[in-house]
Amino acid sequence: MKKSKVAITAFFLFLIQLGELILPLSQSMFAKNIVVITKKERITRSANSYVKEGIKKGKYGNYREAIIAFSEAILIDKFHSIAFYNRGFARMNLNDYKGAISDYDKAIEINPKYALAYFNRGVAKFYLDDFNGAISDYTKSIENNVNDAEGYLNRGLIYYEIGNDKFACEDLKKAASLGNQFASNWLHSKKGKWCRDSISDVNTVLLF
Repeated sequence: MKKSKVAITAFFLFLIQLGELILPLSQSMFAKNIVVITKKERITRSANSYVKEGIKKGKYGNYREAIIAFSEAILIDKFHSIAFYNRGFARMNLNDYKGAISDYDKAIEINPKYALAYFNRGVAKFYLDDFNGAISDYTKSIENNVNDAEGYLNRGLIYYEIGNDKFACEDLKKAASLGNQFASNWLHSKKGKWCRDSISDVNTVLLF
């Protein structure tokens, strides 16, 4: 196995609402105080309001508070796939990869075409050294989002780590063709020369 040639890249996103803006998270220290929401408050608020609250806290790195908010949303609506997705993301940022996978499993059960949930479940599986599981999830992410440049990138990097140079090269070239700058830079580096100079797959077009 090829270890540590390239570090896997994480593509973590909080999803506000389906079809709305997706915001990348900034990293910061956890808040010291956990906000406890009373039952009375819960009744008067919608699941979406708790999701938005969780996203706001997560953007500033307050993942423990975010988990509380997403959990409140799930108590109101047990079929809220976005709440499960975002709680999984928050748990992953606390290094609770098994808990994150459990939440992504639920998000995917509710919405089998949830590309981002497949993607981030793949990231969590990678951190647990489940490389085959991660590859499978990136493949599902790509199936549900044909322009998933980061999915091709991460799948390619894992193929590279486990010694499958052919598939790694194909995926990295595809990621670059979809505009992923990391893949493009890597292919132009000394480490990527072997792939850059290889014969391209007929369905892979380089645009860099």
